[in-house]
Amino acid sequence: MANEKRLAGRVGRNGAGNSWFLAAVFVWVAVLAIAIGEAHGEESGTETAEPGGNADLLALEAREAASRDAHGEAVAAALAAIQLDPDREGELALLLGHQLTWQDRSAEAIPWFERHLEHSPGDREGRLGLARAQSWSGDLESAATTYRGLLEDDPADVDAQIGVARMEAWSGRHGAAAREYGRAVEMDPGSDEAILGLAHAQNLRGKHRLAEGLVAPLARAGNTEARVEWARALYWMGEGDAALELLDPMDEPGATELTRAIRDDRRPRVDLHVERWIDVDDQELRSYGASIGRGFSRGLHASADVTHEWVDEPGISAIGANRFTLGGSWRPERRVALNLFATVETVGGALRRQEILDVGDGETVTGEDVQETKGYWDAWVTWNPRDWTRVDLASGRTPVRTPRARARGIHTDGFSASLDQRLSDRLVGRLAVSHGTFSDDNTRRTAGAELEVGPFAAASRAALFVSGGASRVEFEESPDHGYYSPSSYDSFFAGARLELNLPEDVTVEADGRLTSEREESEDRFGVASGGVTIRWTPDVPVGVSVFARKSTSRFDTSEGYGRRGVGASIFFVL
Repeated sequence: MANEKRLAGRVGRNGAGNSWFLAAVFVWVAVLAIAIGEAHGEESGTETAEPGGNADLLALEAREAASRDAHGEAVAAALAAIQLDPDREGELALLLGHQLTWQDRSAEAIPWFERHLEHSPGDREGRLGLARAQSWSGDLESAATTYRGLLEDDPADVDAQIGVARMEAWSGRHGAAAREYGRAVEMDPGSDEAILGLAHAQNLRGKHRLAEGLVAPLARAGNTEARVEWARALYWMGEGDAALELLDPMDEPGATELTRAIRDDRRPRVDLHVERWIDVDDQELRSYGASIGRGFSRGLHASADVTHEWVDEPGISAIGANRFTLGGSWRPERRVALNLFATVETVGGALRRQEILDVGDGETVTGEDVQETKGYWDAWVTWNPRDWTRVDLASGRTPVRTPRARARGIHTDGFSASLDQRLSDRLVGRLAVSHGTFSDDNTRRTAGAELEVGPFAAASRAALFVSGGASRVEFEESPDHGYYSPSSYDSFFAGARLELNLPEDVTVEADGRLTSEREESEDRFGVASGGVTIRWTPDVPVGVSVFARKSTSRFDTSEGYGRRGVGASIFFVL
């Protein structure tokens, strides 16, 4: 019994000792778990502002985390320090602004930069950080104002000048961006960022050779961004092979995207289209077609097109035409492109026509079955002597572009020349002359000029183009044919085009045009036309386009002619 008591007492004492020991272990484990949980929360980017700890140590921890680019830890520690000691807001506001910006939380960063500037008015680093956060949050106008304010204080501030240029580029004003980047390059000729920005703006303006000259030295020195921009300039000049050589091997996002675009251009593309037109005389034209094209190396592109047209004019004709066109283009060097297309067309149907008899004043209607096959060709050379300049010289035998004229076999042999010159970012001019002899020996000569101004952007997603022009037309009638066309007349036109780039890869284009023609006989002829086209091109190799158009013409002496049409097309890349 005594032994049992002694044993019981020994067990009781040992049990009590073990309980204190286990309690101490439990408390230590709990503290360790809480510490580990807080550390894990900071590493995962979550923030806690629970008071506790030392504000000095938390501020030190925030700076140390920021130096390691541990943005979540830095933000959490800084917020905790400010909650413990609100007087530290001025000290840590700048750090919070930067760390939130680098976390892609620019909208949250802006108030902290503003608080920092309340404590330290005029601080350059804070103003630059504020401008960056404003731009990353989409407020480009406020960012530009902040950058320009820095330039007013210090006209030699290159970072602010580059910021102004970047805001112009992001707003789609590439001409203004090029000017601002040019000023930055003048301030610091060794700034790679300024040179790259200037080259990109020039590329977007169409000045690819100038962009090439800017980035080629940087690319040869090993700058990968410069290599991508150089490749982009070559690609847009039609030198896809040279661009691929520069991009291989590169796995950066910009290089990968550009490489894919170049290779997509060489994949077979199929286009399907359908159209239906009706005029005031109830003449109906239906057109269906398909084409396939593919790009190859060395600037070669080939295509084939098959189209069927059916024209039904009540009481006059019912004619069908099948047309097959094969051709392509080849760019032997960057300044010259050669184009050649050949067409075989088969026309068949019933053509009815009115004839005035020489005897008496009566009329008779005769019928004629049309069945014939004809061949046509078109060839032209495009020459780009320098950026923003394009010269086209063309010659060929082509069918007159009305179905019944094609059914009768009317065509024109001739040549044309045109000069397209971009005079500035907003101004484009065009001069054109042509000479054509019809199959019935009539001759037509034209000379004209056209000017287009734009875009006038209401927003970054909208652009308005305004155009106008004049031409002189001379028409010499064959002695054996009596056309109602005048021997000569002047033509004037004015037009406008609005382009809207909507979300989800949708583009809407609306255009209108007024044309006035004045004949030597003082007769007047006017045409009003307009239409809407909607295009959808998602980020997959497919696109859809639909259109609706209408035109109305009016003579001084008659109601004139009207026409309306609708159509749709779809393309996909194989």
